[in-house]
Amino acid sequence: MGNVKHSPCRRCRLGRGALSAFKLAVAIQRRLARGVFHPRRGPAQHPMAYSVTLTSRAGDAATIRAKLGELVRIIARRAPRQGFLGSIDRAPKTGRWHVHALVLAPSSFDITKLLAWWRRLWPWKNSSGAYERPSAQGQKVRPLASSNLDNDLRRVLAHHLGTSRMVKGQRVPVTGLPPLHERVAAYGALARVWERVSDANGIAVACAWGPPRKRPSRAKKVSTKPLPPNRTWSAGVSCAWCGKALAIGKRKDARCCGRTCGSAASRALCTFEKRMGAHASTARARVLALEERGWLRRDAIHAVSTAFVKATKEGKPIVTVKIKPPACRCGRPLASRSDARTCGRGACRSKAYRRRQREQRRRQRTAMLFTQLLRRWRWQPFSVTEARAMGASLHLRQRHVEELLRQLVEEDGLAFVLVGAPDHYAFILPHARRLAA
Repeated sequence: MGNVKHSPCRRCRLGRGALSAFKLAVAIQRRLARGVFHPRRGPAQHPMAYSVTLTSRAGDAATIRAKLGELVRIIARRAPRQGFLGSIDRAPKTGRWHVHALVLAPSSFDITKLLAWWRRLWPWKNSSGAYERPSAQGQKVRPLASSNLDNDLRRVLAHHLGTSRMVKGQRVPVTGLPPLHERVAAYGALARVWERVSDANGIAVACAWGPPRKRPSRAKKVSTKPLPPNRTWSAGVSCAWCGKALAIGKRKDARCCGRTCGSAASRALCTFEKRMGAHASTARARVLALEERGWLRRDAIHAVSTAFVKATKEGKPIVTVKIKPPACRCGRPLASRSDARTCGRGACRSKAYRRRQREQRRRQRTAMLFTQLLRRWRWQPFSVTEARAMGASLHLRQRHVEELLRQLVEEDGLAFVLVGAPDHYAFILPHARRLAA
């Protein structure tokens, strides 16, 4: 590969004397075709590719370079099977330094851990009292499409390693960037590729190598195993239901890893259609469309169901509602279980449990309020102020009391609003319906 001469790609010029993103993308593609991760016991695993952007609030090039080295050492210690190629960059408008990285990780690795490791390298506040830890919203992760990985690799590497940016249709050079060998740090499988391509182009290399993990981590329950945030799948490579890599010898058009996942996916889709009722055909079409785009079927069903609920609540057509991938409240992906509501971490599971307990206690207090209202003002009118006072004695908020009264008014035969007296209620007499008839 080093004897082959190739002119720099027109779409991704890295500057005079720098290596072409085309060569690096081709080398990575060959590495992926052979399978990067080869554990001692078990078949080779096809990694997932991510484009990661790590930002900072302040700092010069030397500080960002030092933080990048610390991040590589953390990756070597905590995720030794990961491939990492990071480069420091500078925004052409603001001049703020940040890091662009190409990450290759197994499908079982939670890529959001990388963002947490980067943010923890910075203290909360500096000596002057200003916030120094980067914001969680500023860190970006974009999974690369497995169907068009070659083109995505070229564009990502050209952006990460390039020295110019497109601003309002014009290519503007980024000033103040250090040489390529001083701003790039590689680790793992990408370190070997970076070293080979750099040697062919006469660029010095400073790669980081970490010791292998001594023993595998302890197995966890299925409900607590997180999946990657993108949860993508590819025909013949990974399963369309669980997202795991397929075993060697599967057909090229295989969609599921086994009979269990295939039957689970079919049952989930049939149950979803029954739940949608009259909108079953539209919902099925949207689920299958998302699945063809690389979504797991469980995530597609969850997202389409949420979109239908939002459209019905707001009175909008389903086409106008944006479908978002399901995630935990903390921003992490949901656990592997099909009906999971949290990411599986102990903190999120405890918060969800406490939330359910609070909701259950509120429902019990609401039932007690209804019972007391029925006993005290069974056939006499009462005002909303009296109901609020009774709800306050039961530690109920005003909005919960008003919600109870609204439900009583809407339900047929339980309560009605007195004419000419706003915010006054009275229970209907037992023989009122018979007299009206």
